[in-house]
Amino acid sequence: MNGEEQLQLRSWIEQVQLKHHVDTSTRDPNVASALDKVEKGQSLDDAQANSLEAFILQSARPALVVSEGRLEVPPDLWKSLEPARPMIERVSTAVGRINVSGLPGLLFAGTGFLVAEDLVMTTRTVAERFATGLGTSDLAIRNDRMPSIHFHVMAARARVCALRAWR
Repeated sequence: MNGEEQLQLRSWIEQVQLKHHVDTSTRDPNVASALDKVEKGQSLDDAQANSLEAFILQSARPALVVSEGRLEVPPDLWKSLEPARPMIERVSTAVGRINVSGLPGLLFAGTGFLVAEDLVMTTRTVAERFATGLGTSDLAIRNDRMPSIHFHVMAARARVCALRAWR
């Protein structure tokens, strides 16, 4: 982990008050010692890094579940989102699962969201599963992959759209 990544991790840990959550919810000594080391700017050993990552993925950074257009009760660390519930539920209709045919071993590539009526934004790691090109140069959908995005607001209103490279 480089210095910038460690600063970002330390900032995020402070923002979500992860140290307090760990003190009250886990007995894994690797997680507690990893947090102490991060606070002091020290490097983590593999066991500490793995324990901290597992803890964050399971309890501190889970996906928010939206079912039938309603945000389910968020995990304890995310209770501060409750006042934003109406907005989250409204904008969640623009989030969809990106499916890609010809992707061995994966049911879907990731998620994306509408930034305009006909423009989807996703992460580079998701796009690399079905597209070629660099930055804005030579972008193209791979011939052996067929991406689409599935917006599942409610079963009766589900819609699927094919994706194409943006130019």
